[in-house]
Amino acid sequence: MIKGVHIDFRAQKMKIKPLLALLDQLKSWGFNTVLAEYMDGFPFEGELACLAGEDAMTKEEMKQFVEKAHALEIEIIPLLQCFGHSYWILRHDEFVHLSEGYYVGMPENEIHDDAGIMRLCTLCPSKPDGKELYGKMVSQVMAMHPHSGHFHIGGDEIRMNRDCPACSQALENATLEHLITRHYVDCIDIVASNGVQPIMWCDVLLAYQETMDALTGRVTVMDWDYVSTVEGRKGGRVWGVPSNI
Repeated sequence: MIKGVHIDFRAQKMKIKPLLALLDQLKSWGFNTVLAEYMDGFPFEGELACLAGEDAMTKEEMKQFVEKAHALEIEIIPLLQCFGHSYWILRHDEFVHLSEGYYVGMPENEIHDDAGIMRLCTLCPSKPDGKELYGKMVSQVMAMHPHSGHFHIGGDEIRMNRDCPACSQALENATLEHLITRHYVDCIDIVASNGVQPIMWCDVLLAYQETMDALTGRVTVMDWDYVSTVEGRKGGRVWGVPSNI
């Protein structure tokens, strides 16, 4: 049985010493899996070096984290978003052109809001270079996770733009649902080619039947529960029930 915890590295990142201590605590509590959503906390290098934040782990720290987990029989499942929640990638000048909705000459106020927050947050499914970039990122992450048997592609909460020049052209011969489905299939194939089982969040699958049909048997679906925590805050009684789908 999997008993896991989701560690999100996107905000304030733990230093390596307390992070390693956390693994010991998780083991003592019976956890055997960590879903690690690194984002810019991963030590990307080479042509992807700009994606590593100033407070990203070093390669040596990453190795310590992975090997410590392995020694404790805890599987690290890397999570690398393949579609939405990609603002941390697209904010870089080298990659902003891969954004959904981006066009040459796009005004700055359409790229960032008044606070400087990135408005563009989705990789365009109609730009092959985006999938090529994702493949390179997956390769670097997997190289640091030799013991992992799974890889999470994220895939939740995508924000499509029907005015996207690349997608508008593609939609002349396909439906929006088909573009979304094709992107997931390509990213799942990238992950599977690394010898691991792909995982994704469920919300888009529940919204698009074609996507659900196309991905059945290709990916493990992980439920993101939007509801029970809300009911709990309202004072309701919530039961969590595991199921096999």
